[in-house]
Amino acid sequence: MRKLLLAVLLCSSAVFAMPPMPGEPPCPHGAMSMEGKGGMGKSGAVGPGEHLPPYLTGIALSDEQKNQLAELLKSRRQPMQDLGKQEHQAKEALLALSFSNDYSSDKAAPMIAKLAQLHSNMLGEISAADNAVFKLLTAEQLAVLKGHRQANKP
Repeated sequence: MRKLLLAVLLCSSAVFAMPPMPGEPPCPHGAMSMEGKGGMGKSGAVGPGEHLPPYLTGIALSDEQKNQLAELLKSRRQPMQDLGKQEHQAKEALLALSFSNDYSSDKAAPMIAKLAQLHSNMLGEISAADNAVFKLLTAEQLAVLKGHRQANKP
């Protein structure tokens, strides 16, 4: 089981560590990016430098909802950025160990555990933010969102 976890995390770390291929756009830096990076700019501005989550595209929001979303996203920005930086540093440390003569599974295991915990914390922040957005929507807006989600299922 430990070997499987190690393999999965190393593979995912390698994917994130790879730069984009020539001609490819840069990878977005997280779903809660507030600087208009990645796909966030396509959803519509909430406030200066802030953009709606992509799943709200096509959902008509009132000015009050936009203000509430701006405050919500602003309050979540720093914790998400901090977790993202910590996760990036942990990935870099694991990658450095992976490509060194000092590598051993005993040295990698605590780094992998830390990375898994950080990733878990990030997913918790994202799901909490999504739930807070969900609670701001009306029944009609939720129906539109549900329709978008059904249409985009694989």
